[in-house]
Amino acid sequence: TSTGSATTVQCSKSKAFTVTAASAGAGGAEDNDGSLAGVLTGPGATIPYTLAYTSSFNGAGFGSATPTTLLNANAATVAIVDANAAEEGTYSDTVTITVEY
Repeated sequence: TSTGSATTVQCSKSKAFTVTAASAGAGGAEDNDGSLAGVLTGPGATIPYTLAYTSSFNGAGFGSATPTTLLNANAATVAIVDANAAEEGTYSDTVTITVEY
């Protein structure tokens, strides 16, 4: 779980991994190319957004190895036109990140 901070992972050294992301707000729409088109849901409205993430990497190992960053804290973006058109309120989405090897 990551809320407001970077999401990282440590995996077996030199092993190739792939990552997928899915947006619950977009009906579970899944992406595997590093740019998820998600949907924030709120008070009777939705706001589309884009989430940038690392879609594949080679593991760096454990111990003193630096974890691989999957998501930066500011990885999601909303177009200004969509933000300006949104009604006032709280919007959210649940994103599931899956790492496979």
